[in-house]
Amino acid sequence: MLGIERNQVAYPTYVSRCLTLRAQCLSFMQIGPLE
Repeated sequence: MLGIERNQVAYPTYVSRCLTLRAQCLSFMQIGPLE
């Protein structure tokens, strides 16, 4: 049960990291051509 609880806690943080990295990547791609 502890392992499952850990996964439930770690998964959202992993997804949020992925989303923030993707947002930074997209913003960088959008800013790149303008410069």
